Amino acid sequence: MLIFLNEKYRIFYIIIFSMVFKKETGVSFSNYLLNVRLEKSKELLRKGNIRIYEIAYSVGFNNDQYFNRVFKDKYGITPLMYRKQKSKL
Repeated sequence: MLIFLNEKYRIFYIIIFSMVFKKETGVSFSNYLLNVRLEKSKELLRKGNIRIYEIAYSVGFNNDQYFNRVFKDKYGITPLMYRKQKSKL
């Protein structure tokens, strides 16, 4: 019973946090976190010496294929293409 109540409170606080975060920032916490992860991945991709799947996992993606898809959706190019473009500069 005590564990069940704690779980209910945990979910309640997560919901409240999410609502306040969105109200204050204008973006949902999950979208904010996704953007932070993608920006960090761009930084690591520019370094050029870390494998893409390692970058994906190090910034918090559990699936490198999902990382590739999300990265391409956001920036219009794959992480590999991004790395190649930045290495030419």
